[in-house]
Amino acid sequence: MINFTFLSSIDSSDDIESMIGKKYHKKIEQLKQLRSQGSITGIFEYKMGGSKQVKYNWQKPFLPFLYVSGIGARIVCSPLRTWIDPICNQCVSSDVEESTADVNEIVEDFKSKFGDGNIPRQAIKIKLIQQGVNAFSPRIVQAVKYLDQLQKKHLISIESLANAFDLEETKTSLYPQRQPSW
Repeated sequence: MINFTFLSSIDSSDDIESMIGKKYHKKIEQLKQLRSQGSITGIFEYKMGGSKQVKYNWQKPFLPFLYVSGIGARIVCSPLRTWIDPICNQCVSSDVEESTADVNEIVEDFKSKFGDGNIPRQAIKIKLIQQGVNAFSPRIVQAVKYLDQLQKKHLISIESLANAFDLEETKTSLYPQRQPSW
């Protein structure tokens, strides 16, 4: 088991030292200083040893964190989750108030814009797989396992297979007439 902690901010009333150890007092104070500096000026400066300093724009997209593991503590600068993944499936799912919108109305709007056929179903399957729910047919799941074994054995890259099947990244946008009606 690996134990680690990320601290994003520390309140003066928090007794973090008792939790992670008094030997990390300087790191705790450094995090407090970086958070204060960033929230006030919009920029925080992190000293990288010697005289080298790196300037980060506050929340655009970086924030300082204190990373504590079994072998020590260090300040890390990490981008916001919204920069890495703008739509968090867990966050969106917990924020949804389904009572405000009738599912049948949304389904009808969806079908009117993308048809009754395969497109809406495939789009929903893709969103489900992004959440870790596999709704594809057993035959497709078997084919994916086949690809996993090929990649595990380092026999071929997925990019080579995509090229062999003439697959390219699709670039498109959601036209105004296809926007949700809500």
